[in-house]
Amino acid sequence: MPKVRITPVNESLIENGIAIVQSFDDAVLRKLDWPAVSGRRAPEGGNGGEFVPEPIKVKWENDKLFLALPDADGIEIPMGSRNSDEITFDGTFVAQLDADVAYFPEKHLIPLHSKDFLIFVCVESSTTENKMFRALKVPHGYGIVIEACVAHSMPIPLHDNSVEFKVYHRSVNAVAQFNLTEPITVNLKDIDSTTTITILKQAEGQEETRVKLPLDFSSKQLKIEQVTKENFSGYGLLVDDFESYKETVTAVPWPCTAHLFSFPGLDPQPQEDYLATCRGGSLSQDFQMTWVPHHLYKERKVIRFNGLTGSFEGAEGKPGVEFDATTGIFKVNILQARPDGSFYIHPKSKNNKFLMVIAKPNETNGEPVKETLKAFLFSNGQGARLSPNTWHSVPIPLATDDKVVFTEVIAETNANLIANVEFESNGPITFTL
Repeated sequence: MPKVRITPVNESLIENGIAIVQSFDDAVLRKLDWPAVSGRRAPEGGNGGEFVPEPIKVKWENDKLFLALPDADGIEIPMGSRNSDEITFDGTFVAQLDADVAYFPEKHLIPLHSKDFLIFVCVESSTTENKMFRALKVPHGYGIVIEACVAHSMPIPLHDNSVEFKVYHRSVNAVAQFNLTEPITVNLKDIDSTTTITILKQAEGQEETRVKLPLDFSSKQLKIEQVTKENFSGYGLLVDDFESYKETVTAVPWPCTAHLFSFPGLDPQPQEDYLATCRGGSLSQDFQMTWVPHHLYKERKVIRFNGLTGSFEGAEGKPGVEFDATTGIFKVNILQARPDGSFYIHPKSKNNKFLMVIAKPNETNGEPVKETLKAFLFSNGQGARLSPNTWHSVPIPLATDDKVVFTEVIAETNANLIANVEFESNGPITFTL
């Protein structure tokens, strides 16, 4: 049974991965972008969503350590035991994958009710290359911020029978869980105030991907189809009347792309077990699409985008959509997909019609499948709810409409995949009536 020493939390003793703070401020917690999956396009963004406080209770009862979680119907999870000055811990470790995480005990002003606590982490020290566990001792009046991808135990109180903690994590709550290969023990008098330790952390960042559309992806000119439940069924849900429809986003769990098996003394739980159920919410936002004259060709016009609310507010640009009045041909340069959840879109007014190019994703690499490309016309209050990872253009007003305001509802993480059709294949997607 490994013996673990205690390191008091001190900036001069601990490198990498943690900090103690007296009060919670979500500005000090970092959110990570939606991770890339090997062999697929690297997504943009994905760092939306708020930090939420979740209460947990850690208690000692007859020298047994228990963790009580909210909404667990009174279930208490055994995590360890103590015998005089020695604590044995055999609970799980976790690593937050989507953001930093912070733990704050309830505060008391009376020193008798001190809220000192321990958290176990994986470290290496300045005196040995061996990787090992350490117990970090957080003093009364402080909480601790632990960076993303640092494996750690739950907080363990030292002086109380029961302590309430607030855990501040991102609402997505993507967590990897690990089992100890054997229990660890710590003697509360075995304090090392001289050795510098470095906390072990998995590497972060996007994986490099080199994915491109085939050169003939946009070679076929599409014919606009009036959307029906039958021809749309393979892409998602056709909403006949957006005013009577209430959208609930289908959120996708955070993909576990880090190699979470290199922490010493820890065995990762199977992936289906250690990825927490996605609890992220939804993001509803409005934007306007306006046809404006092409700056060179008077017979053509292009779409201008203006963001009105949500993450779009104040944004503007040209999303690569063009219409030629002499030929009746629309051109689309960009396709997008949502890897983190479903995509729902409708115009604000039932009087507005709109067009959208849609394609199914390849099951192996997520790329748009050329043979499934369709150009659909939506009208009379219809909306489109696309399944996660389904490719689509921006919604396009008919060329006879000057401008249309749209509402979209997506996962609050707000991750996006982009395929630049014009540059990756031999030109843009074209379609006509």
